[in-house]
Order: sequence, then C-alpha cells, then structure tokens
Amino acid sequence: MRKKIIVSITLSSFIVFFLLFLFISENIKKDYKKFEERRSEERYMIINNEFKSLSDNLKILSSDWGEWDDTYEFVQNKNENYIKSNLNPESIATLGINYLYITDLTGKTVYSVGYDHKSQKSVKPPEKLLFNLLKFGESSGMYISEDNKIMIFSSDPITDSKALKNSMGKILMIYEFNLDNLNKKLGTNLEFLGINSSEKKSFEVNISKDRVYNKFYIPSVNEKNLILNDSLAADILVLGKDNIEKYAWVFIINLLVLISVISFGIEKLILSRIRKIEHSVEEIIEKKDLSKRLKITGNDEISLLKKNINVFLDTIENMNSKLVGKASYDLMTGIFNRHTGIEKLELMMKKAKLNNYPLIGCFIDVDGLKFVNDNFSHNDGDELIKNIAYILKKFSRDEDLLFRLGGDEFFMAFLGIDHSDAEKVLLRVTNYLQKYNKNSKKPYDLKISYGIINYDYNKTIDEFIFSADEKMYEQKSEKKSLRI
Repeated sequence: MRKKIIVSITLSSFIVFFLLFLFISENIKKDYKKFEERRSEERYMIINNEFKSLSDNLKILSSDWGEWDDTYEFVQNKNENYIKSNLNPESIATLGINYLYITDLTGKTVYSVGYDHKSQKSVKPPEKLLFNLLKFGESSGMYISEDNKIMIFSSDPITDSKALKNSMGKILMIYEFNLDNLNKKLGTNLEFLGINSSEKKSFEVNISKDRVYNKFYIPSVNEKNLILNDSLAADILVLGKDNIEKYAWVFIINLLVLISVISFGIEKLILSRIRKIEHSVEEIIEKKDLSKRLKITGNDEISLLKKNINVFLDTIENMNSKLVGKASYDLMTGIFNRHTGIEKLELMMKKAKLNNYPLIGCFIDVDGLKFVNDNFSHNDGDELIKNIAYILKKFSRDEDLLFRLGGDEFFMAFLGIDHSDAEKVLLRVTNYLQKYNKNSKKPYDLKISYGIINYDYNKTIDEFIFSADEKMYEQKSEKKSLRI
C-alpha cells in the first residue's frame, strides 16, 4: 500500500511538473518571438523614417531655392550668370541631387539640368518625369517611375524671399535613391525585392530556427510600394532556446529531489505537503502568474524542493524582466526606444486630458549628422547621437519622458509644466552644448534643432508628434536662411 501511494504521488508529481515545464517553455518561446517581431518593427520604423528624412531634407533645400530672389528674377529674365553660378553640373553634384527643373506657371520648362553621379557627367533630364511629378503639386516624397526607378523629389513654388509677390513657377529637385548608400548609413544589409501596388501592410516577419527574415513595404506618392528585405540572426530566440535547455536540467534535478523526498519521508507529512506543492503549481499554471511562490514550512527535503522551485521561478521572472528591458530600451543610446516611448506618451496624454494637466511635446533633431558621417565615419556619427542622448537625459527630470524616435530624432514630453518652462530646459541644453563645443577637441560641433508645442487634447498622438516635428523644421529652416 505504501509503495502504491509513493508511486502514485511520484507519478502525479511528475505529470504536474512536466505540465508546468511545458507551460513555461511554450510561453517563453512565444515571448522571445514577440521580442523578435518587435525588433523587426523597430527596424521598419528606422528605415521608413530614413526615407522620410531624405524627402524632408530635400524639401528644405528646394524651399530655400524657391524663396531665393535670384531664382525669382531668373524665371523672368533667364539671367546667364545665374545659370553659370547655380545651374551648372558641378553645383548639382554638390547638392547631391540628380535633376533640377525650373518651370513657369504653365508647367513649361524654363531650365533644367541633370547629373549622373556614377559617370560624373551631365545628363539631359527627362521631360516625362517632370510631367508626372507636377501632378503631385507642391509636395515631397518618394516616387516610383514607370521603369521602377526610385526617386526622392520635392516641389516648391518660386517666390521672392519675403513672399510678397505672386509665384512665378515651380522648382523641382529629384534624387535617385541608392540602396547602397542607405545600407551604408544604417549599417543594414537590405536587398531590393521588387515593386508592389496592392500590399497594404507595412512589413512582414518570418522567423525560422535561427534567423529572422523581414520584408518591408515603403509607400510612395503614386500608390506603389518599394519592397525591401533582409535577414538577421535570431539572437533573442536562440538565447531563449538555450535557456529552456538549461531549465530542463533544473526540472530533472528537482524531480529527482522530489522522488528522494517521497522515498525517505513520512507518508502523512509528505502527503499533506506534496498536495500543497501540487496545489501551488496548479494555481501558477491556471492563473499564469509566475510571480507567485511556493510557501512550505520546515527544514527538510521538501523545503529544499520548495526553495529550488522558487529559485527556478525567480530565474524565469528575472530573465523575462531583462528581456522586457532589452525590448524597451534603444540599444545605442540606452534611453527608451520608439515602441516603448509611444506607449508611455499615450499614457501621459490620457493623464493630462483626465486631470486637465498641461503637456508639452518637443521634437528634437540632431544637426549635421550627415556631415559627420560623410566626412569622418559612421562610428563618429553614432558617437554624436549617443552624446546628444546623454545630454538630453542629463537635463530631463525623472517625471519627464525622453525616447529615440529613430535615426537622429528624439522626443521629449513634459507633464505639469508650461511652454516657457519647457523652453528653459531646451535653452539649458543648447547652452550646455555651446560650452561643450567650446571645450571639445572634436572637429565638429554638437548641435540640435527642436520644436516645442502644447498638447491639444483633441489631437491624436501622430498629430501631436507631427506638429512638434513641423515646429522643429521651422527652426531648422531659420538656421539655414541665416547661413544663406
């Protein structure tokens, strides 16, 4: 009878613990896959933001030229000096674009110039490309031509510098997208997969045994998608599988301890305490709560078993906590990443609206990153971004929110202070940067442009961030006009 009880208890305990192990291992695998998917989403955000940054930078350039008095006068009198000084192939090469068109109000070409950066020779700009892009008015973005060439373009009206006179026409700047340049800048290994006009999703993720395969869909203004794909090692998933194997040994050891306790213990004490362990384990499985711990008194093998199981649960919980931290923070800068930052910003917006608190948003862009990458190295560019993040963190309070949107863009949110107080924070940052640059031995300066806005309770989170982004570009444009 005693042997039957021991065998019965041993078998039932083995089943319970085996089910617990299966439950934990399957949930860990799912969590690791979610973290891999979140990492792919972050990669899509960075890549998509880079395309937006390309069009935004070109927009600033075309806007500056469109508001130039010399350009306005050139449309009227076709000044040859303007052509020699500004519309020669060397100038186009310096601007980093491929085509520049100047048209009158009817859309007729006043002057056009093109440059092939590979052959370093001037080329004739295609008139059909101008005709197709003029359909989109005064805008900017990515355009996919009929022969599937990827173009970044920006179109602006030609006015005088004070915007007092009527527009004389349009200026259109076009940059032929180069995937190798994008890979070099972002440190990625993207490949061109094709063009698609029907796909509505932003990206796809396929996870195999040890690799993650991503497919990114970048939208264009003419309703086509540029499809890019890449693959990378599934580091998080592989780590999860390794940990599960380790915990399998922990499970076996605990099972051996359990059998030893049952074999040498006293039936009544063992039976009651084993039932308590079984009940606790079943409760953990039923409620799916790994924070619960077994509560068994005594100083014998069963208490040792309880201790080992609790250590096992502690290890699982700590591992999940580290994974959550890894998925929440930007690996380069150590501050919140875009995904976590957006979640926390949504909570701040709800709190501000519920309690009628003021909420201030600030969009921050690092100045001169392209210059540092092109003239020094991408390591210097990464160091520039990390230094800016460190300084922004230095001047933010514990209750403020700071996160990296992607690339060289950051966002700060201040709850409970007004617009002027937020301005003071950013003023202290810029003053600190000036002192830093004065004492720095680096061949480049640390500078930022920013835009600060009050949160309108009726705005969505995308509208809130976009409004701050627009304010930032106003400041950046003012800086450029002062340099001109």
